[in-house]
Amino acid sequence: MGTTASSKSFYRRDNGSDSQNRSDAVTVGPDDIVSSLGSTFLAPGLFIGIAKRETNFAVNEHDIDYDEGGNVVRHTYGIFQLDDPSDLGDLSAACSDAIATFERYANDVMSAAGLSSMTRDAYAYVCWAHNAGEGNGQAIDSIRAYGLDWEALKSRQQNDYVRNRLIPYAEAVMSYVDQYPSSSDSGSSDSGSGDLGILLLIAGAALLLWQLVAT
Repeated sequence: MGTTASSKSFYRRDNGSDSQNRSDAVTVGPDDIVSSLGSTFLAPGLFIGIAKRETNFAVNEHDIDYDEGGNVVRHTYGIFQLDDPSDLGDLSAACSDAIATFERYANDVMSAAGLSSMTRDAYAYVCWAHNAGEGNGQAIDSIRAYGLDWEALKSRQQNDYVRNRLIPYAEAVMSYVDQYPSSSDSGSSDSGSGDLGILLLIAGAALLLWQLVAT
């Protein structure tokens, strides 16, 4: 795959024609993405952040990348800009495709780093795998050479792509990972609140019983 020098964005209209006018973009919001996600161990924020960076939440976007000679390098489709044309205009299909793709990247990142669960640094390298457009080879090579350390990566001398494209991209996506953590994290918080409520009820009943006995 050649190096991308420029890109064009097109928006599929209802009549099947394509437009380069952003006013023809069909957009959704973060809650729409969350409700369309199936079961995944990844944080919803990863999907929301990538959708924001890739298409600004446009489900009907089709991008074409070109090399310096004007030759087509790659076509990408849908809200997450993946390779499957069926993602175009279909949020549910795009979310299913993204789960399969991003989980594959995440599992490879965790395996290379010796992790059993995702960390914030691991999400940064998943962003790298997606943004590079060539799978996770670059990200995995970096982990094997330098370890999984996002801050150390930012401090090292880097080429133009990593410094000016990848790092800003990943940082922006991770801000959404911070805002929308995994559902399991949210669930554990809710569970803790429930346990506290039960303890308070027990304590209240015990106090009432003591007052009755005392009188």
